Amino acid sequence: MYYVRLIDMAGSSSGTKPAVKFRDLVLVATAAVIGTTIEWYDFFIAAISAGLVWPRIFLPPKVPPGIAMAYTLATSLLVGFVARPIGGFVFAHLGDRFGRKYALVWDLVLIGIGTLGIGLTPTFSQIGYGALALVGIFMFIIGFGVGGEWGGAVTWVLENAYVTGSRWRAFWASWVQQGVPLGLLAASSVLGLLAAIYGPNFLTAGWRIAFYAGAAIVVVGLAIRYALIESALFEDTRYRYGVARRPSLEVWKYHWWPIILGILLTAADLALGYEFIAYSVPYMVGLGYQRTFGLFTQAIASLTAVFFIIIFSMLGDKIGRRWVDIILFGIGIPYAYAYPLMLGTRDPAIAILAQILLWGFITMGGYSVMSAIIPEQFPTKYRYSGATMSYQVGAVVGGGMAPIILSVLIGTQFVARWWILATVMAIYSFLGVISPLLMKETKEAKLDQPS
Repeated sequence: MYYVRLIDMAGSSSGTKPAVKFRDLVLVATAAVIGTTIEWYDFFIAAISAGLVWPRIFLPPKVPPGIAMAYTLATSLLVGFVARPIGGFVFAHLGDRFGRKYALVWDLVLIGIGTLGIGLTPTFSQIGYGALALVGIFMFIIGFGVGGEWGGAVTWVLENAYVTGSRWRAFWASWVQQGVPLGLLAASSVLGLLAAIYGPNFLTAGWRIAFYAGAAIVVVGLAIRYALIESALFEDTRYRYGVARRPSLEVWKYHWWPIILGILLTAADLALGYEFIAYSVPYMVGLGYQRTFGLFTQAIASLTAVFFIIIFSMLGDKIGRRWVDIILFGIGIPYAYAYPLMLGTRDPAIAILAQILLWGFITMGGYSVMSAIIPEQFPTKYRYSGATMSYQVGAVVGGGMAPIILSVLIGTQFVARWWILATVMAIYSFLGVISPLLMKETKEAKLDQPS
């Protein structure tokens, strides 16, 4: 546990006190999960809408459905993913120089602006292709903000957990990971509810309500984050060793290999994740399921993911972070071929189970320890930058590309080309096995080393 020295009015030492109390850690972790839930809700309503709604309102009706979905995914979702490492580069620089909390407040502001902008965007019938162009601009703003979120949030929580002396760092850092299933649960539930309420008017007005709500709740996240403490480990390191002048650049010079491995691990996890988020519902609709049922399976799977994250993060604190990912992505290779076959039965119970196993068990189980093993590969003065570059570049390679690859290769041949979905998932799962095998185990790592 870290301690700070107490100095009396005469300048003499009068004892010490813990730098971070357990109560502070709980508050920081809670603020992190609230903030990330808000940000992922905003990103996920866009990701889901890009596949379900936007092809029908931001493009002319003459465009074939499969091509239209590929267009909207490329010009909105992919644009958002490309913006993420750019935003990550900027916010990581700020976070490693001026503080984790400072960067996390401003990335949330950008996400609120972009979310509100999409909700206000006119349709193709009103302004033609300018509609999709506007969506692309607002998705870039959202992606730019999201780029600074993950690396900063996990670093903020992880470092405060370390300072308290906790042996459950992966568990505490996994609170940040809860923002993904909770954000997706909220996004799919809200969109599903609005689809049920508005019926045929969902495509004209209903979906926009989700974006207005997303912009409004950003204000809550800002207020909570602004009120809490900075990372005590960062403050200590800045005082004793100073900060890097160009951390987002220097981290590539001194720690390029951990970044590469982090990119591969992130790509594996997020490729499976965004197949589930952005592609699985259109795929299920193509197989004959109702759209509302597809959204319902996402909500159920996201609810189970909350518990899988807790279980596997604690397991990562016991047996090591590497082995959790190696085992789960090892299971993911054969499961990649079982998944489309299970959906192909058109049995609702089997479809729900398929979604739970893909999202809750494999993807979120593996994701649970990434919030520890990736930032723990880097020293404090480069931790925000190293974690962010690993995650956000990997997000483009995996989450940004996988749904588009599937849309282009499968088109509307959901039954005949099931093996393409399976093979793409298996390849990414293989990366999820290899990358942690080459990483150093960090369960017992000392995070206060200067370099």
